[in-house]
Amino acid sequence: MKTLKIINVKTCEYLDKIPKQSWSKAHYKDTQKNNNVCNNMCEVFNSATKPYRSKLILTLLEKVRRIAMTSMAKNKLNLASHIGHLLSIQQSRLAKERYFSRYQTPIWFGDAAEVIFEVYGEPHNVLVDLGNHTCSCWSWQLSGLPCRQAIAAIVCLNENYVHAWLTMGSYNKTYEFHINPIKGEEMWDKSEYSHCLPSTRPKSHGRLKLYARKKDAHEVPVGGSQDRKSTKLKRQYDKFTCGTCGDVGHTTRGCEVAKKLKVEEAATAAE
Repeated sequence: MKTLKIINVKTCEYLDKIPKQSWSKAHYKDTQKNNNVCNNMCEVFNSATKPYRSKLILTLLEKVRRIAMTSMAKNKLNLASHIGHLLSIQQSRLAKERYFSRYQTPIWFGDAAEVIFEVYGEPHNVLVDLGNHTCSCWSWQLSGLPCRQAIAAIVCLNENYVHAWLTMGSYNKTYEFHINPIKGEEMWDKSEYSHCLPSTRPKSHGRLKLYARKKDAHEVPVGGSQDRKSTKLKRQYDKFTCGTCGDVGHTTRGCEVAKKLKVEEAATAAE
């Protein structure tokens, strides 16, 4: 933050208003085993449901149910024939870290359990504790996948230290359930209670507009005055040149010479 403050003070002021657990890995909790800083899953869901946001609530919920049902079935089918202890994406990440672990040099600390190592290499030297599955770079705790320094120490013991949440067993448990299909709305049982009627509102003219997502408290609403002032660029014009006197900075409409000529022409016409 000190370095960022030197580059841009306004960026630091903006980030200080947001909880640090939402954008800084240094403040992440290591229980989720997820070090992503993006919200791609929310964006995918919003993109899939965008065409149906203006529909009735039952139509929208039916679309969400079908998206969830097909997604679970598709993921279950894709990895049904997968062979290996880890997911394919985790295997590729582990292979990448294993490749760079060759540049790390582990040194045993001398403890009785033989699990603490001091690892030398780029970008810095770290302390690895294989007993607690921790590394001072904190990458192992956040992602659940051993970092390159930890892999260099693991090679000395030749054991598996990947977190169980990244294995195929956990993946299969996630998708061992399914969403049951249902009949069409016209075949549903009729309720004895009165139906909920939509709220009445005046019908606007023109094509129906899709509403943008709701902004957070720290965000400027789309189309607001502050948003236009901060994002709309002013048109840049060149300096005007008068067509009557040839001076720069004004036009014929505001030229004093043109006004005098106009007065003289009017007087001549009157005579």
